[in-house]
Amino acid sequence: MSVITVGLLLILSSHSERPYSVQGLFLANDILSSFASTRISELNSPYIEQLCKEGVIKRTDNSILEQAGEFYTFDMRDTAGYLIGNASEGMVPQQYGFMVIINSTAIYNRSITYSSERLLVVSKGIISGVVNSSVMWGPLTAEVRVWQ
Repeated sequence: MSVITVGLLLILSSHSERPYSVQGLFLANDILSSFASTRISELNSPYIEQLCKEGVIKRTDNSILEQAGEFYTFDMRDTAGYLIGNASEGMVPQQYGFMVIINSTAIYNRSITYSSERLLVVSKGIISGVVNSSVMWGPLTAEVRVWQ
């Protein structure tokens, strides 16, 4: 009887960890999807409005991810990180760390300490954009890493 109880406890305790991996997977995919589909013009942020007024952001129909990619392409990586941080405010629960990487370069890291024992979920995509009617940039790889 004790063998059955111990076995049942092992099964239940290992199963209780699975929702975290599923939730992390959905979270990584949702963050990437949100950044890829939300337009700069849809954001309500004084920081982003200021970038638009100063002419730093010229195309408000760019998605957040496209704009971060454009900043990356034109060596404005700090601005790309601030954009991602500002746009993601309130989006990701505090118990999760997450990082946005463009072409193997970490652009933004809202980190709780990461260690190899923690669950890491990665979602990847490809971004490119237009500077004007004759100049394009990209393609670049975009990656969102989420851990708990």
